[in-house]
Amino acid sequence: MTGEQKRVAVLGGNGFVGRRVTDALLQRGHEVHIFSRHAMDVSHDHPKLCRFNLDIRLARQLPGADEYDAVVNATGRVAGVGYNSTHQSEMLVENFELMRHAADLAAAQARYFVQLSSACVYANEVSAGAREEQGMVGEPDAANYGYGWGKRMGEIYTQTRFEEIQKPVVILRPYNLYGPGDDFTEHAHVIPSLIRKFIFEPEVHVWGDGSQIREFVYVDDLAKSIVEAIERRLTGVFNVCGGRKFAVTIADLVEAIEAILQTGKPVVYQKSGPSGQPVRFGNPEKAQSVHIQSVTPLTQGLRRTIDWYLSQLKRDETLPETLNVKWREFSHAMDPIGRW
Repeated sequence: MTGEQKRVAVLGGNGFVGRRVTDALLQRGHEVHIFSRHAMDVSHDHPKLCRFNLDIRLARQLPGADEYDAVVNATGRVAGVGYNSTHQSEMLVENFELMRHAADLAAAQARYFVQLSSACVYANEVSAGAREEQGMVGEPDAANYGYGWGKRMGEIYTQTRFEEIQKPVVILRPYNLYGPGDDFTEHAHVIPSLIRKFIFEPEVHVWGDGSQIREFVYVDDLAKSIVEAIERRLTGVFNVCGGRKFAVTIADLVEAIEAILQTGKPVVYQKSGPSGQPVRFGNPEKAQSVHIQSVTPLTQGLRRTIDWYLSQLKRDETLPETLNVKWREFSHAMDPIGRW
């Protein structure tokens, strides 16, 4: 690692992003305290890792230390566009509250704060190559209106709170995250949702006509960006994205997943369903200037994600027999640390 060892608190450390951030911090030699209101996964042990069960919405302080070098807020109320579009108030209130409580805890006990937001703050009129200063322009897309405003309000609260106490803070806006450990339930985002449909459903139903353009960010790229921000104590607002060259249509995404799984199942596009913004990819220039970026090619990230999900199904004995051969092919293709 470069620089001094830091003691870092990761709020939501047992979640999808929190786990990858924790691993990235430990690999760099930092001490990590993770906080989660859910049951902890104790299979992963490390001499510099401490676990605490805590609901940050009810907490007045973090019990692990009087002061942290950094606090990372990896909590959030997330779901796919279908759920978001029908639970607007819930997504607004819960995301704002989680960001507010995390900011208050960090303001009291941290020298530095990393607040995670979302690219859903961007309005349709700026969503093609959105720049950081356009985060409050217009209104978030109708399908993610509540979620987008929850994140916007959380950003405003964080910025004003830390300006008042004159402490450094960085806000990161990752684009569509995916990777091993993602949510594969009925509330899943588009990539895990499509993977699950290809495995378990007789035909794959896709919302929209497939022309929507999206940029996807592999979760480890975000984790590395967070570590970079902490070690360099970056301040301000940054997209976490790769830009236009990393963006694909939903139809291209569907084809890429099928090319890996090779199920031969028919795909049905449902044009009347909620499809979110027509175009969403970020401008990476500001972030790249400080080494925050998305670099993992989509095909590589999809293979790692599918391999992880198939291994979970195999472990739980729920992997369809038709995919047993495919899982064995994946297992042999992966090297010992999970690279293709």
